[in-house]
Amino acid sequence: MTMKPTAKRSRTFRAYLAWFISVQEKGEVLAPLAHICARLICAAMADKERRGETVWVQQQVRLTDRGRGCHHITPDVEQALEQTMGVRKIDVGVAHIFLQAASASIALSDRFDPAARYDTEAALSSLIPEKSDIWTRICEGSDDMPALVKNCLVGCNLTIPITNGILNTGHGQGIWLLEHKNYGGGRKLVITVQGMLKPTFEKPLGTKSKGKYST
Repeated sequence: MTMKPTAKRSRTFRAYLAWFISVQEKGEVLAPLAHICARLICAAMADKERRGETVWVQQQVRLTDRGRGCHHITPDVEQALEQTMGVRKIDVGVAHIFLQAASASIALSDRFDPAARYDTEAALSSLIPEKSDIWTRICEGSDDMPALVKNCLVGCNLTIPITNGILNTGHGQGIWLLEHKNYGGGRKLVITVQGMLKPTFEKPLGTKSKGKYST
């Protein structure tokens, strides 16, 4: 979807442009200034149109079976965003990451220390043990009902800002997959990106090129 300038804004730009052209035709003294201003206005109007263009992209990512525990999956998500979803072209936006599972979770936590992931798994297993008299649903194994409860507590979706083409997480934050089943299999993520594209021109306004002002 493209968000175009309003009609009022377009009329204002055209009015200024017409004025500068008329000045250029009337006198040679103001002609260079009028030419520069007209080029700047045209470039600014085009840039506003480019900056207003928004995109929606969605993709499903399948994760390999990692076994029970907490696993750092930021590289998997970033690879999908960069290689197939074009996140580098987005100036500002958001990425929504949804895990299609009832017995696993995703979270943002420490991305560097593996001990943090080990301790988190140990804490969840201690808080919600498999061997307990409270479970009545045991038809899918002793790890199934505890996995469902952990999923409810931790959650299965994240929303992360995108800034200048990258996921804007904190320095020490990483995306975790928390596998609550002993044999959960490969999990699936649905990643949805919405964002505003970066401007397409790179040269600063008013830089010279071949003796003329260029935008």
